Amino acid sequence: MKVNTIYKLVAIVCCCGVFLVSGCKDEGQSAEKNGFEIDKSYAGGGVVVAVRVSESKVTVADTLTMELEASVEEGFEVSIPDPGTAMEDFEIRDSRYVGQRLDADGNIARLMRYRIAPMSAGVLEIPAFVFEFGKEGEDQTFQISTEAITINVVSLLSAGEAATVAEDTEGVVQLPVVISWWWYIAGGVIVIAIIAIIAVVVFRRCRDREIERIYKGAHEIAYERLRALEAAGLIESGKLKEYYERVSNVLRYYVEDRFRICAPERTTEEFLYDLQFGEGMYVLGDGDRDSLGQFLRHCDLVKFARHEPTGEQVKKTVDLVAGFVDKTRSDECMIDVTDGQPHTREEI
Repeated sequence: MKVNTIYKLVAIVCCCGVFLVSGCKDEGQSAEKNGFEIDKSYAGGGVVVAVRVSESKVTVADTLTMELEASVEEGFEVSIPDPGTAMEDFEIRDSRYVGQRLDADGNIARLMRYRIAPMSAGVLEIPAFVFEFGKEGEDQTFQISTEAITINVVSLLSAGEAATVAEDTEGVVQLPVVISWWWYIAGGVIVIAIIAIIAVVVFRRCRDREIERIYKGAHEIAYERLRALEAAGLIESGKLKEYYERVSNVLRYYVEDRFRICAPERTTEEFLYDLQFGEGMYVLGDGDRDSLGQFLRHCDLVKFARHEPTGEQVKKTVDLVAGFVDKTRSDECMIDVTDGQPHTREEI
């Protein structure tokens, strides 16, 4: 009977050990998967927003990784706030739009990542952020706010370390001043080089004045490209993907020439984000930004998602681009085409 009791005790101990090992393994995998010490989510009205911070305690010389993420249900749209205008205790060293993904509920989530540095030591605060959202096509907007996050920033000096005080140095010996002719020679060479550079610049400016510069309006260049695209006959030959890629480029290059916004090298989401929150936020109105976004997303569906547009949609693409150019054209925006092309890029 004693033997049976011993076997039962051994079995109970083994089960407890397996349970503890399994629990530790799950916790480690969860921490490794998250990668952020602080991860807070807020939901409401079809929107879920999240604020993540890599650590809650750092030194004054460290940097932190912060993420702002917003996911919305279908039919809604949400804007990620600019943290630079709200944070006083931290400096933004770098920011990057990571892109979009599908969350666990199948909703589209947009993610911004920042690298921030504390301005001083002490208990600092990452402020609350306000996300604005609403239904697509409606003017009414709603807000969802996060909570402030406290970060403990410690100094590099220990609490008991005394400040170093520089004492006066006694018995300072004045070194003799040695005059070398090499300094005069080097100075003369530098003066001659500066004079030569100035002469070259003046000569080039005088030469450029003799060349008659040729300028065209950004809208004229866009019209020429649209006519060339129609003459290529891509629709008749069934090359819809190439047709949509070229008509999208016509619009992107026009925006770059007209509003001085770098558009061709960016993805559609990066370009639209810049129009809403970056250097282009004051260039277009809300209606023009929405029309531009719908058109570019439609082109992306044809180019990348193998979407088959209807005949009416294909026929209206050039008209939509021409209408946008007509609405935003300006005779004051002139492009130098003296060398034959407004930009050194591939032919559209």
